[in-house]
Amino acid sequence: MREYYYNCDKAIIDKSRFLPLLDHNGFIIECNLSIKLTAFSNEAYYMVSFSKHKTSRQLILLSEDGFVYSHTSQLSTLIESENACLHNMMISELFLGIDFNNFRLFEPVIIQLKNKKLALVRIVKALKATKIHTILVISDRNEIEKWLKKESEEQIEYFNAVKLATDMILDCERDDNEII
Repeated sequence: MREYYYNCDKAIIDKSRFLPLLDHNGFIIECNLSIKLTAFSNEAYYMVSFSKHKTSRQLILLSEDGFVYSHTSQLSTLIESENACLHNMMISELFLGIDFNNFRLFEPVIIQLKNKKLALVRIVKALKATKIHTILVISDRNEIEKWLKKESEEQIEYFNAVKLATDMILDCERDDNEII
């Protein structure tokens, strides 16, 4: 960071990231974390802010096996569950007939739940050695269409990362073949 601070060519750097936080009841709140670095009079100033992500989608945080650790507060209303808190349940209990293990990453699975069309999207993010498993439960038709057309921000970020990793692997294989 020090190297960057001394050599940066911009006065303000803004990095925003999605960050799920828990409220006082243990429900997830989707937040945006924004960190700005500003240089002024040879000193660096970091400004950190949190803002609630404006979305109608719901989020489920789960184990690798599909055990629900936490979820957003409106999930039970959306899926018309009698229980407000769905912690400590299996994802297969919430969505009957859905096999969590067969979900492809960042590929929406469309389900019909009573009179609602929902998209379920599995996302896995690495945090050091830990994998964070989440399911997005999307009810907004426009957002569902973006996911189906592969135009959502999360998908684009994911596919760009996969492409970069694939390109790096192919470059390494080419380098190995040239050595032989």
